[in-house]
Amino acid sequence: MRRLCAFFITVFILTPAFSGYSASKWRKLFDSGDLLRIYPSLADTAAVNPDVFIAPVLRDVTYSYIYNDFYEQVRSDIYSNSPLSKFFALQFINHIEEFSVVDFPEAMDISTMLDALCEAYYQNNVYIGGIELNQIMYDFHSMTLKIPYALSSAEQRKLQEEITAKANSIIAQIITESMSDYQKAAAINNYLCKNAKFDSAAKEALLSIQNGTMISNTYKYSQTAYGVLINQRGICQSYAEAFKLLAGKAGLTSIVVTGILNGSGSHMWNRVYANGWWLTLDVTNSGRSVNPDEFFDMSQVKTSVYYTEDKLYLLDSMLSVYRN
Repeated sequence: MRRLCAFFITVFILTPAFSGYSASKWRKLFDSGDLLRIYPSLADTAAVNPDVFIAPVLRDVTYSYIYNDFYEQVRSDIYSNSPLSKFFALQFINHIEEFSVVDFPEAMDISTMLDALCEAYYQNNVYIGGIELNQIMYDFHSMTLKIPYALSSAEQRKLQEEITAKANSIIAQIITESMSDYQKAAAINNYLCKNAKFDSAAKEALLSIQNGTMISNTYKYSQTAYGVLINQRGICQSYAEAFKLLAGKAGLTSIVVTGILNGSGSHMWNRVYANGWWLTLDVTNSGRSVNPDEFFDMSQVKTSVYYTEDKLYLLDSMLSVYRN
């Protein structure tokens, strides 16, 4: 990932009565019911959730309307290993273009902030649809970020709704209660191998990009789970995110792994926890093989031969947790 080196200045219009409130004060205000007494119209929204108010960002509470019914559907699917990582994920999923991390003390360390930001993106992009990571702008003075999304807000919502419906339909078809976790993971792997194709044109388009972007506008859906699940074509990111989404719907814990496919370049694959063990699998290459199990449940030796992980996909402190 390229360094985030652009800067900008922005001014937030704060709600006057609450512009100095910390995260703990937001929580007390919400739990006491005072917030709804002050803003009774919030009671009429699709969902009033405390994360909007306890997230330590000083902003107008009308942003709460953005946290809509879809957010409630996927709230339990959000992956994070820290409050800051979860906060980033919430902003990304709800297409918030500018926000501050000023009340997260740990965000004052740029390495810690980027660590959380990358985890939030790579583990939750299934509901985000792409971010030009190398074009994120950050104002060190106000600790404010400006996020360049690949999709418009309307496109992102369409992606969220369609892949959720599709994932639920697939799981209903291929997963049964009698299956072991290992069998569930294998069924998902086999489904993706059978029902999707690698998008070579999208890969070539990415390799030919010269303007410093990381997402091809023509093939942007092939870099998301939407590509594999809806269009039935995608590159490695699409396969990995689709597997993670389906695994979660099947009750499995799975993560997206980033790094290098040795001799080939940047790549994404998965780990899934099944029957007390972390399995490593690469649906992309299994799908391109005659045998759909070729890269399923790989041994540590095989994994080390073919793959080199980086540290972008999880908090550095959590990397060892997802290995046997």
